[in-house]
Amino acid sequence: PLAATPLCAETMTLEKAHGRIDGREYHVMAAGELAAQFPHWKQLHSIGVAISYRVENMQKITIEQRYFISSKALVQDEFARAVRGHWAIENSLHWVLDVTMGEDDCPIYRGDAAEILACIRHMGLNMLRAETSRKASVRRKQKIAGMSSEYLETVLNAGLKKLGEI
Repeated sequence: PLAATPLCAETMTLEKAHGRIDGREYHVMAAGELAAQFPHWKQLHSIGVAISYRVENMQKITIEQRYFISSKALVQDEFARAVRGHWAIENSLHWVLDVTMGEDDCPIYRGDAAEILACIRHMGLNMLRAETSRKASVRRKQKIAGMSSEYLETVLNAGLKKLGEI
């Protein structure tokens, strides 16, 4: 039934940068009578798919499809903005964790150690961001805290103070 259901017109974007071409298509449709087939998804109003195309150096081609459901009735542009906004937040956080804390280079996969280390990295990042006495990047604050026990104490106190506000 889903394959036979026509999709609404799509929203497309195309970007060329850093030796690669990125294209994205966004299709969304009203759940309509399909919602009855998914009773565990309460208030299902929209079903969408985001298709990403990447061509690197005119050689390697990657195609990725991601499916989404929403309790809001969405049109194409709204759906595209919601998907891009979600991934912008995800990519921003991942980039900071990878660049400042080498998350992608961590070889630890045993048991739940990777998850525990990720939690510790997030705590460290939040503490560094909570410390506002210096106008510096997260990476710079991390280096200063590594060289100065006084500044490390300032970072830890800022993080604990922020935690107390929550």
